[in-house]
Amino acid sequence: MSGQGIAKLFRGMLQMRRCRHRSFREISTDRRGIAALEYGLLAAIIAATLIGVLTPFESGVQTLFTDVAAKVTAVGGSAPRPSGD
Repeated sequence: MSGQGIAKLFRGMLQMRRCRHRSFREISTDRRGIAALEYGLLAAIIAATLIGVLTPFESGVQTLFTDVAAKVTAVGGSAPRPSGD
């Protein structure tokens, strides 16, 4: 590679670096997306909390519905079948 080619490559690298820093500077001072980010984090925290709190009750709720279906069947009705079966 000639001296001119190396100089051109070096100038291109410097220009890319300036553009990258300018973009970072603009992004870091732009506050428009902060609210959306906060709402997204809040939704993720609420979802994780609900999953953690409700998971222990899963078997109890399933047992409740199984018992109700058995009683309905015992009385003479027909329990609805889950659509997945």
